[in-house]
Amino acid sequence: MAQNLATAIGLPVTHREVPLDYVRTSADLAAMLPIDTVLTDGWADRPAPGLLTLTPGGRRRLTDVAARVDAFRELSMAGISLEEYRTTVRTLERMSHKLEMATSPSH
Repeated sequence: MAQNLATAIGLPVTHREVPLDYVRTSADLAAMLPIDTVLTDGWADRPAPGLLTLTPGGRRRLTDVAARVDAFRELSMAGISLEEYRTTVRTLERMSHKLEMATSPSH
């Protein structure tokens, strides 16, 4: 699952390791800031300079999180058709865009 997620968002992943030189923008760096937390909490190890890998405990925890997310999605989508879901998401995106435009400094 972690490999599929990483692949889906375009991260180069080999054997569940992400090269730290992948950081190219400040947004990439901001996304990497929680690294100290995942290392300290035992989610990941640094097997070599510039690489992170999930620990066995991190893999178990990730599996648990994925199961919880799946259960939440199943419960929250019960009785809602895919078309209703898509309509809701499109409407919320339009609302969000309007609010962003109305509150942007250049507007």
